[in-house]
Amino acid sequence: LFRAVGKAHVKTNLPIFTHSPYGTGPDVPKEAGLLQLDAFESVGVKPERVAIGHTCCLDDPKAEVIKQLAKRGAYVGFDRMSNYHPAPAPGSPPPRNGHVHDIPDEQRIKEILAFIDAGYEKQLLLADDNTLQPLQIGEAINHLEGIQWLTGESSAKIKSMIFHDMGLGRTVARFVPKLRKAGVKEKTLHTILYDNPRRFLAFEPKG
Repeated sequence: LFRAVGKAHVKTNLPIFTHSPYGTGPDVPKEAGLLQLDAFESVGVKPERVAIGHTCCLDDPKAEVIKQLAKRGAYVGFDRMSNYHPAPAPGSPPPRNGHVHDIPDEQRIKEILAFIDAGYEKQLLLADDNTLQPLQIGEAINHLEGIQWLTGESSAKIKSMIFHDMGLGRTVARFVPKLRKAGVKEKTLHTILYDNPRRFLAFEPKG
């Protein structure tokens, strides 16, 4: 599958942002992201066109794996930034797709600081793949506004509050200030939040 994606990239030049199994169980190898990059490179993909996703769920206190990925030229995605995965109930069967274990923000920050200190701030992407819940809540609020249970003003205020605390809003409004408090400079934050995604997403289409 990864080689097929890589071949599609070679034909189109579209950037690649991967899903990885980090944080879904104790048997996931730490080198999973490196193996993904191996597969892409084997069909001619340049590492700088790849972002390895979900690295924020990798228990890697010294950031060794993400530094290896960056050294090879790839981006790393801290893109599961919502602490919204509850622990399974005792005795419950394991989820079909595995259970995501969220790394605490304090450890994520330590890993990012180690990554930045190694000189790789231009290869870090911050995001959040928690989009379904905010959209569902937003649709419910729209419905309540449509049947006049909420005014337009109240609806806008509620959605603003929700989107501030969920999905990408949480990343920007709650996690980034923690990076700032940990000593990450504004210039570096601008690089991470603005310059990196622009550079990663920019491409000249083929064909």
